[in-house]
Amino acid sequence: MKEILVGVSEETTTGVKRLYQMQENGTLLFPAINVNDSITNRRLLLFAVMVVGNGCAATLKQAGACVIVTDIDRY
Repeated sequence: MKEILVGVSEETTTGVKRLYQMQENGTLLFPAINVNDSITNRRLLLFAVMVVGNGCAATLKQAGACVIVTDIDRY
């Protein structure tokens, strides 16, 4: 999975602290965004796969978010 990820986002204080620790000791595998310190606290870009993606999209839409779904057939 890490080979296809471009980056991640984190919102919790504990999670952000852990990401900073990983960056400092060289174990952070991809870029990370602190949601509370960025424009993403108002706009969320979500990349999810299959069942998880369907569930996330449905939940966000039900909550009133503008949801755009694209499907790429990699096979």
